Amino acid sequence: MFPQKHAFSYSYLFVGVPVDVRGRISRALSVDSPTPGWFDVQSADYLSRGTARQGMTEKLKRYLQTQGVTDREYSFAYLVTAPRFVGYSFNPVSFWYLYDSDAMLKFMILEVNNTFDERRVYLLKPDREGACDAGQTVFTETFDKDFHVSPFNSRKGSYSLRAIDPLAAFERTGRYSFDNTIVLRSSKESAKIVARVYSEGTPQDATTISRFELFRFIASWWWVGFVTFPRIVWQARTLFFQKKLHVWYRPEVTDTSVGRTYTTDEVVLEEYFQAFLKDAVSHCEKPLRLVYTPAHEREVAMYSPGFTYEEDHRRTLELRVTSPAFYSRFAHYAHAKEAFDRECLTTDEKNRTVFITSPELLPLLLYGIRQPSVKGKVGKQNIIERSRWSLLRRLRCPPPLASYPGDSDHHVSDIRAFGDAELDVFVKRAARMPSRYRRTVTKLFLASRIALGLSVLVIALDWLLRAAMILATLLFCRLSTPFDAFRASTFGAHEMWTTEALLMLANGVHLWSLLKG
Repeated sequence: MFPQKHAFSYSYLFVGVPVDVRGRISRALSVDSPTPGWFDVQSADYLSRGTARQGMTEKLKRYLQTQGVTDREYSFAYLVTAPRFVGYSFNPVSFWYLYDSDAMLKFMILEVNNTFDERRVYLLKPDREGACDAGQTVFTETFDKDFHVSPFNSRKGSYSLRAIDPLAAFERTGRYSFDNTIVLRSSKESAKIVARVYSEGTPQDATTISRFELFRFIASWWWVGFVTFPRIVWQARTLFFQKKLHVWYRPEVTDTSVGRTYTTDEVVLEEYFQAFLKDAVSHCEKPLRLVYTPAHEREVAMYSPGFTYEEDHRRTLELRVTSPAFYSRFAHYAHAKEAFDRECLTTDEKNRTVFITSPELLPLLLYGIRQPSVKGKVGKQNIIERSRWSLLRRLRCPPPLASYPGDSDHHVSDIRAFGDAELDVFVKRAARMPSRYRRTVTKLFLASRIALGLSVLVIALDWLLRAAMILATLLFCRLSTPFDAFRASTFGAHEMWTTEALLMLANGVHLWSLLKG
């Protein structure tokens, strides 16, 4: 084994559920139930994102269809996974077992999640030598590694799986058995990591468990899901500080993986970006069909006015966003061409947040983007609104550096002076609620400049400023000499300034909100 020896073992809780079951099974367990049990399995946590309304069966069928597997090739399936407890779970790996009508294991699905909220789903078919024919209990398969799981391993190499078929093992031994071993091999076929998960003892049946047994079970296992992530961090600390292992930076996911969930800001920006594309396609003079696939969502087809179906294949440009980070990064660029270049066409493949098919058609889209920017007119704005957009322009800065910036030793500084970005012009000219976009982008730029790229810190600073204004008002009131404005007395300059200062402080929070828009 190389380069360092390290071993650990932990207890872990898995549940096994038939994929076609839905509802509250008992107080102990539920699947997609509006009234969840103590332990709960939610279809929103598995396979594709953005399909929370679909049940487990629908999501499985949809995924298998994308992999070329028809409904005739399997009859039923089981999912073995870590359940939610009081709404929380962290699930490094889940196992799907797909059987045919003869209860033979035809496929397995490994669903791997990393600590960055990214996901890779591997569809596995048994090796010829280890195929699960009648009477055999072992499922084996080898497949390429193309997903970043650990910072101590690159994205290269391969996995080999050796799994016990639970149904075949039960038929042979009369006991439920869950035993899977995964070996990570380097690109030179050297074994690097051996991970094994297996069952011990007799499993609990959620349909027959008594209240006392459920109480004991919860007392024994409620904490396991909450300590999974801290355990990972603890072992990473050991590998980094004691074993001195090399750290690989996180690359962006490939188009075969599932990116992390959207942030609140990215949800907003995706809406404006999609409207931006529709507007650009509508201004294309030449025929163009744009197929835009948002991260985790279904594709959206857009057609230019001169498009005909005879040109379907020759004039189709595809944009597939693989990471929601694309939307926040796109807002940093003043020009769409530069954004597409740096996020896809001219960057390292490990940095790509969008994939473009038929990039030779991209100039047609860019032409449609430029036309409204040149000819379009922005409605009248008051001086405060113009000042807000001016602040946005001044705050605009390059997006955060990519994890893999390249091999060049040269430092490149952008000395161009920009006006409004093309996306800004569209929002001011044609989009709904431009103030919503402006606030979101301004917050992103402030986060990049003063808050380590974390929008939540900008929000915290905003609340801190509001609290400071309120405290300043209270403190000023306490230190000021009281006077009765309705009683006849000399109202001098001191009283006038005191009153004005008090009114300003008392309404400071409202004035601050007005300035922000």
